[in-house]
Amino acid sequence: MADQRVQKRFENYQIADPTVDLSEKRMTSHGIYWHVLHVVLVHQDRWREIRDEKQRKAVEMIRKVCKSKGYLLGEAGILPDHVHLLMGCGFDDSPADVALCFLNNLAYAQGMSPVYQFGAYVGTLGEYDFGALRHQSLPHPGKRDGGT
Repeated sequence: MADQRVQKRFENYQIADPTVDLSEKRMTSHGIYWHVLHVVLVHQDRWREIRDEKQRKAVEMIRKVCKSKGYLLGEAGILPDHVHLLMGCGFDDSPADVALCFLNNLAYAQGMSPVYQFGAYVGTLGEYDFGALRHQSLPHPGKRDGGT
């Protein structure tokens, strides 16, 4: 936003939890896993919402959803026309279900109005790449002979 006053107000709605380390492994009785998602929800027609009450309700609902679902909320970037969420999820939480959960709950927090576009960007992130696969002697997806 061009107005510095609005930018200053939005600083109050950003979430960064230094106690959440998304690089830490999580465990179940069946194994160890990392399931970290970056979710982006965009307002309908890129509408810019700057009212404090609406932003406060969104932040409260994001925290409530994470607590009830067991998501580890590392960061949330609340912007006038979209929201970024960075969180650790359970191994059985599908990315689509996580995004839909937030879309539904944020609509509820705003009086059951479709504030966000139906759909979301969801990406996974972590510390492993194809190099980790090569170290496990697994075939590289680009090689036919299964070599490392």
